[in-house]
Amino acid sequence: MLTEAYDQKKSRSKLVVNVFFSIIFISVALREEHLTRDESVFDLFLIDTLAPIQKGLSNVRYSISEGIDKYVANISAKEDLAELQQDYSVLKSKYFSLEQEITAIKKQNLIIDKYGSRSSNPILARVISRDASSDYRMIRLNKGIDDGVQIQSPVVTLNGLVGYIYRASDNFSDVLTILDSKAKIDGQIKRTNSLGIIEGTLGDFCSMKYLLRRDPIALDDVVVTSGLGNIFPQGIPIGHVRKIDKQSHGISQEVSIRPSVIFDKLTDVLILSRKLSNQQVNQLKQLDKK
Repeated sequence: MLTEAYDQKKSRSKLVVNVFFSIIFISVALREEHLTRDESVFDLFLIDTLAPIQKGLSNVRYSISEGIDKYVANISAKEDLAELQQDYSVLKSKYFSLEQEITAIKKQNLIIDKYGSRSSNPILARVISRDASSDYRMIRLNKGIDDGVQIQSPVVTLNGLVGYIYRASDNFSDVLTILDSKAKIDGQIKRTNSLGIIEGTLGDFCSMKYLLRRDPIALDDVVVTSGLGNIFPQGIPIGHVRKIDKQSHGISQEVSIRPSVIFDKLTDVLILSRKLSNQQVNQLKQLDKK
């Protein structure tokens, strides 16, 4: 009885094992059949037809994507270039301004080195306006009484005499140039030591009068200040003789002078002032108000 029960149990176990392995075998066989099954002619036709299209679409998408990236990069590069160009323009402008400032400082130093010793209080000034009307030849400077400027102070530039201070306010002053007809300057022909009075003609030239007829004056002779009259120091260049007029009678001759200073390009000047006390400064201010 026990042996029969054992045999039945053993038979059922074998049956279960056989069924399990059979299921696994069938499952593997079906999977392999699925993986290795042959494609139909229609499927192959679709693959051959659609694959180039898919490839083309993929290339187009790649090209568009790449084009967009390049466009964005190009826009960014243009913006960067515009910004760099703007920065360059700003730097170039600053460089030009600094270069101009350095040139002006060098020029001012040259003026001081040349004429600074002629004054106890030399004052650098800049031309801010010009009056070139038919009646006057004046220029306005950016320095006044508060800076130590005083009436009748000579004004010079690197090339020579500009004129003298005609009037002054606290912060500005006007210069009566040698071109003005009201300017009267004691001059001298440097080569011959001939003396005369230089007057403006309201034009581009000056006139030197009261020269002795016998003085051997020649064209291009240098004309300088004589130092007489206690206003202008001696030896400051005024110009060159451009024309000589000897009249048929009389004892004098008159010459036309081409100024050493180019007034149209005048920017920096030196005022040869003296040091003033507070009382003298106040007197100048009262004089200017009158």
